[in-house]
Amino acid sequence: MRKLALFVGGMSAEFPVRITEYIAQSAKEKGFALEVFVNFGSFGGNSFHGWGEKNIIHIPSLGEYDGIILASDTFGVEGMYEELTARIESCCSCPVVNLRKRDERFYNVLVDNYTNMSKMVEHFIRVHGFTRICFMTGVMTMEDAKERLRAYRETMARYGLPVTEDMIFEGDYWKQKGAQAVSYFLDREGERPQVIVCSNDYMAVSVCEALRERGIRVPEEICVSGFDDVEEARFSVPSITSTHVSCQEMASLAVGMIENILEHREQARDEYVRPQGRLRESCGCSKIRDVGEAQQLFTQKEYMDHVLLHSLYMNIDMEEAGSFESLIQTAHDYAPELRYEELYICLCDSRQEQELTGREMGEYTENMVLSVIMRPQEVQFCQERFPRREILPEHCRRDGKFLYVTCLHAKNRCVGYAVIKTRHIERLMYFYQIWLMGVAGSLERLRMSSENQSLLELRSQYGQDQLTGLATRREMEKILKKNYERLELTGMGFCIASIDMDGLKTINDSYGHLEGDAALCVMAEILKEARGTLGEAARVGGDEFLLCIASEDPQEVEGCLDLIREGIRRYNGSGAKPYSLSASIGYAFCQKGDNLVGIQELADQNMYREKRTKKQARRGGI
Repeated sequence: MRKLALFVGGMSAEFPVRITEYIAQSAKEKGFALEVFVNFGSFGGNSFHGWGEKNIIHIPSLGEYDGIILASDTFGVEGMYEELTARIESCCSCPVVNLRKRDERFYNVLVDNYTNMSKMVEHFIRVHGFTRICFMTGVMTMEDAKERLRAYRETMARYGLPVTEDMIFEGDYWKQKGAQAVSYFLDREGERPQVIVCSNDYMAVSVCEALRERGIRVPEEICVSGFDDVEEARFSVPSITSTHVSCQEMASLAVGMIENILEHREQARDEYVRPQGRLRESCGCSKIRDVGEAQQLFTQKEYMDHVLLHSLYMNIDMEEAGSFESLIQTAHDYAPELRYEELYICLCDSRQEQELTGREMGEYTENMVLSVIMRPQEVQFCQERFPRREILPEHCRRDGKFLYVTCLHAKNRCVGYAVIKTRHIERLMYFYQIWLMGVAGSLERLRMSSENQSLLELRSQYGQDQLTGLATRREMEKILKKNYERLELTGMGFCIASIDMDGLKTINDSYGHLEGDAALCVMAEILKEARGTLGEAARVGGDEFLLCIASEDPQEVEGCLDLIREGIRRYNGSGAKPYSLSASIGYAFCQKGDNLVGIQELADQNMYREKRTKKQARRGGI
């Protein structure tokens, strides 16, 4: 079966959802498989999130498709179109169709912006008799904005109406500049505009809101119009006079162009969609509001409230997930909102990540791991490796259902991707993005938690003697430093005891090193028991131990050391081993003004003095 790829962004808006829906419908009618690569754009001031979304272009192997369709003006991530088209040019020989934006390298489905904007301006001249018609442009780096402005200028000229620079305001194709535009047109000396023609609907909605805040009635005092006929324009109060662009016609043209090229039929480089005017309340030509649309708006509001509530609870539950399995189960519990058939979570291959030491955070591994298959009634965990270029393993793709692919990323850190099979594309508009971000963020949190735990374990191992469980020399240095700092602040002294096992070499030589290790462990347990709440013990060498006792009371210190000696006597008296334990102990007190290193050396000297005394006593007894 021939296969198409569609790249589309901004799925929280109406056009991307509708064009995707109709391309899927047209592809099915013409016998194409379809894989849709969705990005949700960049939000806020954090560019890292946009980079993570942009990585959708690196998932597929572009050279394996029979046709590619680009909804390029929906991407919403800086540099994405340029990077994607460069990749297409380098590795693709299939036909590529660009929507709503002419690119001379490809085939294009374009909107006849000029004719319909001209008709809109003409409507206000001929039907309403207006002469003072102001214009709010789109983003002037975009071709459609230039075409719509040219249509306005030339239509005004055709009717002999002057256009001065104060009649044109450059907008943003969004809602941020509505109030600024109204101020620009109204806060000047001279004639007030009779109508503000906007280059798209979002700006028209914001202009109406700004006029309402000034107490200016639309359309009674000033008329307003838009372009594109988005859902919000239909639901707005007043409803916006606009120009409807058929997504169904655009989708049919795009898929049909690819089919014509593949079948070697004649095909023009550019095809045009002819929009149709929609006269509504904002120009005063219609006061009839569609009851069905009002009901749809109410239903949509209810759903959005539901999505908001669901999102809050879902994020709380995902935050509490302590494992991958519990996270996925939580995600599955909330997934029914998506009305999906199957949903797959594919993660980067951790083994390959380790091999590719130069791999960037935002890159995908050549192999992926299918880790989860979700169905409405079940969750299946798996660990199936497959080549990323296949998108999914063969057994998951064989039913021919359309696939919708989205990135799983935490900012710009690539986690993997998700693939959903659904007939309800409109559900991708709202909850799916929130669901994906929750899953990806929680996966990253679990990864970081695991790494932190590993780091803590490494630190613990670094500071803990692996044989005896006591602190290491380096850890004891920190303990002594901490006690010394306390001494400087409070004046409270402490004691350092140096402890050296006697005869460990004899045990090793006579009974083996394993038995010597066992003797060291017994000594460590005796120290642990004797130190109580006042002491910290460390193994600082082969048979050398150090004890820090947070007391300057000689009786308390002697009591602690007596416990060590008693522990040794008790063990020897048990007859557990054919040898006896012995240890030499020396200690010294550290007072304010003392040199810490000097006190350690003094404790060692006292320990060696006891060791020499024992040797002399043994010699004297022979």
